Amino acid sequence: MKSYGILGMVLSLVAQVHTSALAIEDATSSDIEEKLAAHDVAVVEVYRPGCKFCLKMYPVISRFEAANPATPVYRVLVSDEGFKAKYQVSDIPAFLVFKRGVFSHAFFGLMDSDQFYQSVYFAPVAVRDPEATLIGVK
Repeated sequence: MKSYGILGMVLSLVAQVHTSALAIEDATSSDIEEKLAAHDVAVVEVYRPGCKFCLKMYPVISRFEAANPATPVYRVLVSDEGFKAKYQVSDIPAFLVFKRGVFSHAFFGLMDSDQFYQSVYFAPVAVRDPEATLIGVK
């Protein structure tokens, strides 16, 4: 395991505290499909523990979850190669929106609560060619 000194320890502790305060459920490529199919709309955050941008999104996600309890947010580690490859994710934080278990669209990076809400519910539905790449992802 790599050591990142005091800053790394602080970021790790902050990640643990923020993660425990959220209702975000961890998922993997082997169990996410079933979870997504059970909801009209669901969001998957692709993240890495200790990622400073992912950490900055925790309060935004927390507010979203509190205001939209019917729309769950699941987390998948960026190191989950099966999920990452299937949805061609290379940038984090990445947020993938699914409607009734079917991939709808993705958005990336830092944003405020209003932008997050708009990105989940009002982003144009992308009919995606499996050979194409997502905007912002190589």
